[in-house]
Amino acid sequence: MAYGDSIFFDVGQGIKADSGHWYKAIQLLGTGGNAVTYLVVGSDGPHRGVLFALKVFRKSSVDHAHLRHGDVRHSDGPSP
Repeated sequence: MAYGDSIFFDVGQGIKADSGHWYKAIQLLGTGGNAVTYLVVGSDGPHRGVLFALKVFRKSSVDHAHLRHGDVRHSDGPSP
């Protein structure tokens, strides 16, 4: 479930990974300045029954604002 620039999962909600395997949210472990962390368990595949901490990072509104206004700096390497 998405709220603004964040994604939140309900306890018991299934989460499908890019690999196609499913995980189930067990518990919200904590929230911080740039992420939310959940305890999840593998529901199928090679990690079935294995517990993981899933950290979901928030979108950085500041970074996206710079990109929208073209304020992007490129570097070809370290400055002399």
